[in-house]
Amino acid sequence: MLANQWVLLLIVLAFYGLAGAQDANPEVTTEAAPVEATTPTSQEQLYEEVKKSFIPKLNKYRREVAKRLNWTNMNELVYGEVEGYHDSLYSYNLTLDGLLTEIIEESEEEMQKALNEKKTLCQDKDGVNGFCPDHINPEPKAVSCDYVCYGYCTKYDLTCYLTPTSNTAWWKNQTIGEPGSACDPDRYNIDGLCSLNPPTTTTTTTVKPPPATPKPAKEKDPKKADGSSDDGDGGDLKSKESGNADSSCATFPNLVAICIVSIVTYSGTLLY
Repeated sequence: MLANQWVLLLIVLAFYGLAGAQDANPEVTTEAAPVEATTPTSQEQLYEEVKKSFIPKLNKYRREVAKRLNWTNMNELVYGEVEGYHDSLYSYNLTLDGLLTEIIEESEEEMQKALNEKKTLCQDKDGVNGFCPDHINPEPKAVSCDYVCYGYCTKYDLTCYLTPTSNTAWWKNQTIGEPGSACDPDRYNIDGLCSLNPPTTTTTTTVKPPPATPKPAKEKDPKKADGSSDDGDGGDLKSKESGNADSSCATFPNLVAICIVSIVTYSGTLLY
């Protein structure tokens, strides 16, 4: 009995001894400081890329969708800040081309599904239990993009905002017809998209040669006025020739007469 008590006492002392040793040498644990995230480009560079590359590519795809689905009021997007209700496009891919690839794949999947099931686009979605891809919503007229960081800012997301939207199940209110035929009054149908810019018309200007300078009127020759020729003395020569001919005709008979008179006179002289 006494031996058992000694054994129990030794066990208790050993336990407390170990506990004291751990307290004397506690393990030091520190929480790692969050690493500050970085972005591939500056915000200013992102804005320029959105304007020059992302928006034209997204508009090109929206035009294709409008033509494939025969939507009448697909708006062309321009760069602009968020106003009121808006749709957001998120991507963990920090490049605009990567975001564009993701959203196009999403909408192509929805359109193929509607085609296979012979339904309208997103027919089974009601805005609560599912949404239609926002980037093909015809309503927005402007888009802007930012790098957004949450919490400890250990990672950025690339987020684009489409504005304005009606915050409803917009895909259930689409009218089918000629793409671009139901644009707002301040917009123009540019190949299926409703654009703020009027269509450009090419005008061709035909340059006519200058009118020919009229030649000065030739003064009338007085000789021509009275029927004479303008060949210098040609007219006079003709007159002279004509005169000579008349003179010859007139002279010959006179000569004959003179000769006869002379012969008669001479003969008379001889008789006397």
